[in-house]
Amino acid sequence: MVDLQGAKSAISELAVIDRRLQNNLTKARKAIDNWDFKELEKALETLGEDARALAARHESAMPEISRTLRAEQEFVSGDAYPGELEQALRGAGLPVQGSYPKYELIPFKLTVDPEQGAVILSVGRKSERTYAFAPQQVADWVSVRYKKLVERKFDSERFCRELVDAYRTGNRIAYKQDDVLWGRAVSLSTIYDLLTVRRSTRQEYPKELYIYELGRLKEQFEIGYQNYRLEFGFARNQAHALLVIDSQGRESRISSLIVHREEGQA
Repeated sequence: MVDLQGAKSAISELAVIDRRLQNNLTKARKAIDNWDFKELEKALETLGEDARALAARHESAMPEISRTLRAEQEFVSGDAYPGELEQALRGAGLPVQGSYPKYELIPFKLTVDPEQGAVILSVGRKSERTYAFAPQQVADWVSVRYKKLVERKFDSERFCRELVDAYRTGNRIAYKQDDVLWGRAVSLSTIYDLLTVRRSTRQEYPKELYIYELGRLKEQFEIGYQNYRLEFGFARNQAHALLVIDSQGRESRISSLIVHREEGQA
């Protein structure tokens, strides 16, 4: 790890002088308001001393601070950084997959880009950035955003309703019929396209989040909405399937949605 003590000590000393400088500025401002000539003269004299001390300490501190900055940059670009970053991410309970500099935490993608000077967390086209590279800071930053999503209550009834509505349209299109052919498979990619007909919706509901919610729905023993029963189909050609991962990390590939309707439902 990088030794930060020298640079932190130098900055602490600069902060002490700066606080003293700010305090005397306050005194000078008050003396001017009160026409207190004696206090003003005293404050101005001390201000001069503080300003010279701050400039001198700044000049002497810069080489140490610059050395520390270069050492941090070299560490981030070196062989040890990925291991420390991954240890911090896993220590925060994050299910990291992949390898440096690109990781996955379904449905997120995490990219470490020292050239841009940023760590990027994205879902589809939506992304956030942090410019802090310290492993623990990155882990804490990612953890807040990941847990906000996965700990959010999953409204399976709402999601099933939306899937059934999209299935109605997708089924008619796929089979070129006026009536829905219940029990027939409709591509999950088609369902997603129908859920996000408006271009703006795709940004609000990226495909990665759709796949993540399919994974959460698939965990349920029976998937249904009112008198509709939903099941997922599997493609012979895995290239056409979506890889979904449930909350236990189990992977499966599904390609279609099949909705069965009980009698009496429209």
